Amino acid sequence: MKRRRGDEVELICESEGYPLATMTWRDRSLRNIKSNDTTIRTPDQLFQVTSKITVKSSDKNNYTCALVEEGEVPKGPSARFDIPDETDLPAINSKCNTLSIALGTSLTVAMIIAAAIFGYRRWRGNFSAALT
Repeated sequence: MKRRRGDEVELICESEGYPLATMTWRDRSLRNIKSNDTTIRTPDQLFQVTSKITVKSSDKNNYTCALVEEGEVPKGPSARFDIPDETDLPAINSKCNTLSIALGTSLTVAMIIAAAIFGYRRWRGNFSAALT
């Protein structure tokens, strides 16, 4: 699955094997969906089929792609995509996270340096007092 522009996502099914098979896509209501398919022949003389559809992530639906061998009904391996469940990943604002990490690291380093200076001065004061 790939995010596209706006609220669109591209669903992708791939298969490799012999004999040549096609992919069918259906939605939850078992309606056929037109797909964009490509087929290439591999060096091993297998068929590699890639099938793609674009759907709106805001539509609550599920989509299934299935292999079909020459005019038969879908059978064998299939994949199911649940929309929008699979697209509800939290958005990460990397600028905010990077800034927080940099600021936190800087403050931690500054506190360690301040503690080291304070400890050194205190130790040196106790050491000077012991000499006199």
